[in-house]
Amino acid sequence: MFLARFILFGFMISFAAQIALAQNPPANSYTLVTFENSHFRDWTYAELKSKITINQDMIDLNICNGLEKMLLPDLVKSNPQKNSFRILNAATSKKITFIDGTLFNEAGQKISPSTISDSYTIAILGLVKQLRQYPEGRRLISLIQQGIYPITLAKTGGPRFEFVGNTGKANSGYEEATIMQSFSSLRKSAETDTNFKQFGAGGFVRFDPNIKNISNIESDNVTRSSPVLAAFAHELYHAFDSVRGLLDRRHVVGDKMEFMEVAEFRGVYFENVIRKNLGRKFRKYYGRVDLNNPAQAEKTMLDKQGQPYLMPTPCLK
Repeated sequence: MFLARFILFGFMISFAAQIALAQNPPANSYTLVTFENSHFRDWTYAELKSKITINQDMIDLNICNGLEKMLLPDLVKSNPQKNSFRILNAATSKKITFIDGTLFNEAGQKISPSTISDSYTIAILGLVKQLRQYPEGRRLISLIQQGIYPITLAKTGGPRFEFVGNTGKANSGYEEATIMQSFSSLRKSAETDTNFKQFGAGGFVRFDPNIKNISNIESDNVTRSSPVLAAFAHELYHAFDSVRGLLDRRHVVGDKMEFMEVAEFRGVYFENVIRKNLGRKFRKYYGRVDLNNPAQAEKTMLDKQGQPYLMPTPCLK
């Protein structure tokens, strides 16, 4: 539901998951704004590139070529071992690696699901299995497995995605998770220079499958309890964008469009893909909205036809 917040301010065109619920909004129908403090300044491309010492080649692989408009494109750089999708055992604090439905312990040994006694791991595996029943969910998990940085599912502190950068510390990878945003705009704060070394960031999807009291306003303006699976998919999609360095924290300003970060438009979009698979109505807003206030109620996450907006990721022009 939420990204961790600690500052204020060769692809498969034919793949079924690329069939959008709606077209990307026309580029001239909205603008993107950044909340900047006095430390922000203009950078040159060469200056920014010189700061990246880990996976620098990914910068030029993310040119604007149409991939940025797709829901689940192939990764421009991947991990052939496919061992980047992990679960933190709540009882032992040891990690289990999930590879295409098979589980492995930290020693790389195959383990049977029947040997797992940790209730959290059992529950989260149930969610993963359910998500993989749908083409888009299976594709998303497959891509996260192939990511060049690990994503770990953990019970505490959610629901949210928490990036981890090159330092290995929690919430250390904001600059790296959003790196292409900086290259796209050539604007960045100078005070976060030391946290800007690698392209993209892994992290933790903090999510409890037994979470209660998640509710959202749906497309018919009725507030209902949200499907746990849809909320889970939302957070996983943030992780997918982070691993690619494509999280975009700029806010969208457009006619009838909710004033919210691109990252949340994308998270809600994928959530709505899963809602459609579940036979549920679309989520209409990300934030809290007073439906009795027309100025608030008219700005939504859905277009005039009631379909979700798929915002493109930032790319190198």
